[in-house]
Amino acid sequence: MIGKKTMLRTVNEAAKNAQGQVHQHVLNEIQREFDELTTKITSLRSDDNCVETDLEQLQTKINKLNDELNDSKGFHRVELNFPNLDCSNIVQIKLIEE
Repeated sequence: MIGKKTMLRTVNEAAKNAQGQVHQHVLNEIQREFDELTTKITSLRSDDNCVETDLEQLQTKINKLNDELNDSKGFHRVELNFPNLDCSNIVQIKLIEE
């Protein structure tokens, strides 16, 4: 028989798993943006065709990424989706015959 502690442990494990997925998603997204930024900087540098607007755009992007890294609200990119659950059927009771 599954007790209250077992159910709470299962819910906590699911929450920790979801939290890990959120963290990984955010890290992957930030890494992707840094990679794009690095590619853009490398391209501008190799072309030697950089104008002031390019530098302003790069600075804006760097500032945005820096703000996201320093802001705990950087998880705005993630939408949590909870499936519709019929909670009345989560726990089932089974009588044990003696």
